Amino acid sequence: MARKRNSRKTRRTRKKQPFNVLNFAETLVVSNASTRALFGTSLDHFLFDGWLPFGDYQDGMVPGEDFGSGNSWSLSAKEILSGLTGIGSGMRQHPTYPGANTAEGLFSAIGHNFRTNAPKELPVIVLAPIAFRLGKKVMRRPISLTNKGLKMLGVGRDVKV
Repeated sequence: MARKRNSRKTRRTRKKQPFNVLNFAETLVVSNASTRALFGTSLDHFLFDGWLPFGDYQDGMVPGEDFGSGNSWSLSAKEILSGLTGIGSGMRQHPTYPGANTAEGLFSAIGHNFRTNAPKELPVIVLAPIAFRLGKKVMRRPISLTNKGLKMLGVGRDVKV
């Protein structure tokens, strides 16, 4: 028997996924540990040092904190970009130096940071997703109640826990 032909399939629109607060927190924890392991600085200092003209982000030096990008081994995104493009001051070397205009200094700084910070940060990178997954299972009931409350407030379509 021949198959019946449908003239048109009904098109289904996919609903927009809400912003998940716990997934965002997990991403921040893993990203912060990754930037500390590779670049020797926290995530916010890696992203904002040298770009924002106010607060602790001007020169990268943070009093009482070890993870600003204002020392020779810590790197910020601006330093990496300016070093690789040769615009501004960054990790670029003088043209007469051996190995000049290469990323040799960048790779040595990343290697030094990894050797120094990896023993502290790799367990966080590996265990944080496991801990979040376990926490979501254990806290399923309170999370469900929170999401119901958010739905009653009218933000349940946009945000969930």
